[in-house]
Amino acid sequence: MKSLIAGMCLVVLIGAVPAGAGILADFLPEPGSPLMPELIWDGNELFEGPGAIGTGFGIPGPGDGQLPTAQQNVPGLLVETPITVPGIPGSEINAITGATTCYDATLDILPISGVNGLVSSGPAVVVANVVIQPLGDGAFEIWSTDPIDAPDVENPVLLLAGTIEDAVITGILGSSTGATLSATVTYNAGAIIDELGILQTGEFSWSLLEINLPLAIDLSTNRLRAFEANAVGQFNGIPEPVTMSLLAIGGLATLKRRRRRK
Repeated sequence: MKSLIAGMCLVVLIGAVPAGAGILADFLPEPGSPLMPELIWDGNELFEGPGAIGTGFGIPGPGDGQLPTAQQNVPGLLVETPITVPGIPGSEINAITGATTCYDATLDILPISGVNGLVSSGPAVVVANVVIQPLGDGAFEIWSTDPIDAPDVENPVLLLAGTIEDAVITGILGSSTGATLSATVTYNAGAIIDELGILQTGEFSWSLLEINLPLAIDLSTNRLRAFEANAVGQFNGIPEPVTMSLLAIGGLATLKRRRRRK
């Protein structure tokens, strides 16, 4: 399977700090695990399923992300970032693009007001046969694989973390082929943010695939009926306004220096 963001890079305006909106990371199940859903909606909360948890991170067995892909066991996610992040166990860095691929990673959705994850913030709304289920706030973390050479030591690396706001599930009523989960995100931790050197706001968009039941409204709750789904997703970042200002000042200073040299 081709990488979702292979060949992409971020434009460097000042030093080694990428600027501008762009992809921070994306994920997909690799190897595929169609019988182990990445996401579960229980009719009230949305949280990660067993397919989103790498072996060695709450799943029996050592993390196998450092093995060749053909030898890896399900479940677990392949996470890619166009940013070069050195020193991550179970990762590879593309020598040409600098993109970093992490194998057997884990996605964790953290509750704020709920027990398991993102809680429904109200009834579902139907507009022109499209159902919209609003969700409350939460948080997320993406962790790298556990080292295969130290199966007794849980030592994953936090790749990316942040808070989630304005999340919503959107899909076509009666469909089981696809829906989306989107949200506003404030990234606040992780090796990817450390390499960027700046905090970022942005959004994520996850595609929900192979939904086990057609999307429908539960008439007893007026919320979206419970379902499980496989998923692929993308995290995008937009620099904070202060960062944009600093980048602009730095760019102007560079331009002035170049003019003086002429």
